[in-house]
Amino acid sequence: MTNSQLTEKDFAGIICNDLSIQELPFGKILLILMCQDAEGSSKLLEILSTNAFKLNVLVNDETGFYKFDFQFPDAGLGFVFDTKKSEKSYPPLKKILNNKINFISTGVWYQDTSKGRTFNYSSNLLRVGEVNIADCFKYASEVQFINGEIGVQPSAVVLIFDDYDHIYATESNDAFNLLLSMSKSQMHMEFGPNNDKVSLRIWDILIDLDIKIENLKYSKEQFKTFREKTDQSESFAFVLGFKPIGDELIRAASTKDDQLDIITIHGYEINDDAN
Repeated sequence: MTNSQLTEKDFAGIICNDLSIQELPFGKILLILMCQDAEGSSKLLEILSTNAFKLNVLVNDETGFYKFDFQFPDAGLGFVFDTKKSEKSYPPLKKILNNKINFISTGVWYQDTSKGRTFNYSSNLLRVGEVNIADCFKYASEVQFINGEIGVQPSAVVLIFDDYDHIYATESNDAFNLLLSMSKSQMHMEFGPNNDKVSLRIWDILIDLDIKIENLKYSKEQFKTFREKTDQSESFAFVLGFKPIGDELIRAASTKDDQLDIITIHGYEINDDAN
């Protein structure tokens, strides 16, 4: 049921009659399309999972009712879900102003309880739109500056996370892999130290790349040593990782299929205005 195979018949029996908006960790927003039954929920999720789609959020100026316009450009098909809800009748709609939806899933209402209705939904969350690299990386616990050894190990800048759950919950693994796919060029990094925090800027004018991650915790002494031992024109590694244990110099994290990838940064600059 992919792209050109998708037809109007595939939507038969799918009745989407409600929604639920949930806020996930780190400010991520999940839209759950509630279907009349579990079969319809599964069918709709399969369609969304196997076909490229675009989503527009529409608001009626007169009624304030929200509509979700799903378009499948490769198949020339689409459908509109009129929620019949406004921000007044369902306040969580305010969370998706400016199309701020990160994930979509489907589900069904389960039963009424004293605390309200409960529901079941698929844990297979579908991302909407491209990952925002800076928005993911800003949730790192800190950044560490590792001074390497010439001919043995390159210097490195490491975004530190608590554990793999922290990396996945912030989508930083996807953000890193997206940045990695752009790293065929000559990325540079700018450091902006400011009191107890530092900002990182990764840019490359050849591919119109400019990412800024602000207010990261760091060690001033570690940063000072990095600057003394790593020339500004020298290439170094950029990775995700965890705090070293014992005598470890660095604990890098793999971001896909247990494969450890690094991004090569071709030199750095210091933003003195941040001091």
